[in-house]
Amino acid sequence: MSNQSEWISKDFGVFKLRFRPYTLTLGHVFTVASYSRSTTPVVLTELEYDGIVGYGEASMPPYLGESQESVMAFLNQIDLSAFNSPFQTEEILHYIDQVATKILQQKQP
Repeated sequence: MSNQSEWISKDFGVFKLRFRPYTLTLGHVFTVASYSRSTTPVVLTELEYDGIVGYGEASMPPYLGESQESVMAFLNQIDLSAFNSPFQTEEILHYIDQVATKILQQKQP
């Protein structure tokens, strides 16, 4: 995926979520017994509330079994419109866990 990808934006009223794929170039080659790599795919994220923006990233090293596409599909399923404050941390994380569990159950045969 190109580092020139556009941000995907989701507006939930008081929250705004933005994310995009990015290929992170490592400062040094990372090597384990079976392979070496100099880049790693990530998904950059921004979560905005009341003009304040928090930044994050999700890294997808090969051994985790996730991809930029699977992370972006997960983020596309998130709907924060039921929440009105970032201080509802427990409730928001519980909701995120429920979404993740539903996706995992759909993947199982």
